[in-house]
Amino acid sequence: MLSSRWFWASTAVLLAFMGVAEVSSARLENQTPDEGVHLVAGYWILREGRFSLNAENPPFAKTLSAIPLLWLNPELPHGEGWRDDNNVTIAGPFLYRNRVSADRILFWAGCR
Repeated sequence: MLSSRWFWASTAVLLAFMGVAEVSSARLENQTPDEGVHLVAGYWILREGRFSLNAENPPFAKTLSAIPLLWLNPELPHGEGWRDDNNVTIAGPFLYRNRVSADRILFWAGCR
């Protein structure tokens, strides 16, 4: 009985340590060049229901990482230059010209 308590206590301490280490290291990391493209494509799927943006990659992972963005509610700009096939030029404005900061978007999407 004592060893079972010791096991669960040490497991809880280790999980708490790992959680703190993950969050603190995530705040210091940079995004990779394609994370913005996948993120805006996943958010495009969730908000617009269209799979045409970044269609060369499967939708599950990019949609899953974009789920936290539903609560942040960043804007999807529409208009000139926003075509379904132009995913590289969409990612920059989505991340860096949005009312929600790029750091918050990337952090909550797990890209940082």
